[in-house]
Amino acid sequence: MTELFERLMQPVNTDRNALATIVATCEEMLLLAKKGDWDRVYELEQRRSNELTDFFSRPVKPEDSVVVTEAIVRISELNDRLVEMATAARHSVVASAQRDRQMIAAAEQYQSIARRV
Repeated sequence: MTELFERLMQPVNTDRNALATIVATCEEMLLLAKKGDWDRVYELEQRRSNELTDFFSRPVKPEDSVVVTEAIVRISELNDRLVEMATAARHSVVASAQRDRQMIAAAEQYQSIARRV
């Protein structure tokens, strides 16, 4: 676990623990994205969204403000990397679909010529 996660978990504090869970979820999402498991990333995004909404529906205690700020920065960094990976994966899928269309068109053209011969 990361130092931030350990600091969020100590001492026992339900708000900090909830934020630690959110950070851990973000890190898991990034690992799953690296494996290409976008269905699971989507599922975790739904959970993370609910957890974030719940967490920020309450005011942050002044004594937690520094660690909460650090956690927000970490969540933002992880999210930025996740968006970059999702964008790259999308571009890869689009390029693959374009290649597939070109191959289908070439095969259809070949078949039309072959029928005339």
